[in-house]
Amino acid sequence: MKDYQVKQVYKSEEEIDIFNNGRILSKDEVGEYVNQFSIWADIEAPDIFCKDEYHVDDIATGSAGELFLPVFAQNPWYLCHEMSHVILDSWDHIENDHHGPNFCYLYLELIRWVLGKEIMKTFRTVFLRNEVKIGTGLV
Repeated sequence: MKDYQVKQVYKSEEEIDIFNNGRILSKDEVGEYVNQFSIWADIEAPDIFCKDEYHVDDIATGSAGELFLPVFAQNPWYLCHEMSHVILDSWDHIENDHHGPNFCYLYLELIRWVLGKEIMKTFRTVFLRNEVKIGTGLV
């Protein structure tokens, strides 16, 4: 599947400034969020790898069974983004569309849960302004 709206999603994140918007979580806090998300999604919690030192080439990744978080990504925004990948990659009943409508719907739900309804609405508005397609719900 082509990841057709990844650029719009990343652009939206830059506008919200997820890189600097949120404190760095402790490894215990990251683990607690991951466990809560995993219970909610009814998936096995992924193995978590949190780097302690920054490297310019680091990227955050999430897939079924594994979550890699460089130092800068150990914040609530990145955690919601990467856990959306983990959850969709783990579910058999929903298409894993990378940064597509399913991903964006789930991402907004996790943002609402962690950062609140108002921040989720603001982010949704930015998504829509950047022509990001958002799913209508996951069953």
